[in-house]
Amino acid sequence: MLNWILLFLIVWIFITYVIFLWVKRSKKITDVTSYDDLERLNNHDGNFQYLNNGFYLLNTKDENVIKWNEIDSIIVKPISFNDDLLHFSILIKVKSDYIEINNQTEGFQKFTNKINENLAVSDWSWKWRLHSKVVENVIIYERFQD
Repeated sequence: MLNWILLFLIVWIFITYVIFLWVKRSKKITDVTSYDDLERLNNHDGNFQYLNNGFYLLNTKDENVIKWNEIDSIIVKPISFNDDLLHFSILIKVKSDYIEINNQTEGFQKFTNKINENLAVSDWSWKWRLHSKVVENVIIYERFQD
């Protein structure tokens, strides 16, 4: 009888350990379950490299620096609603080019913070409005043209 109890305990500990490792490995940088997770997300560069005057996207064909003062406009547009989650993208117009970044891009949270830090955003509540399932495009920045 004691052997069966000991075997049961060993198997139970092994299964618990395997589940713990699986959960730990399956956690993504974007999973937020605590304030520390949120802080880590706000500081995670992800696919972006930041400079004093701009940024560039890593792992793209064109890794040109996008300067903050060359951005003409930024539009946030909803893509889809899926399982009560809102998927949206940020459309950045620089000169005659458009760059689209969606909210699944690694480093997206820090990027949105950088937008607010470096540009005269017209509507500071844009991030909260997105989470309220706004279905229209939101223009958050337009550079004044002479």
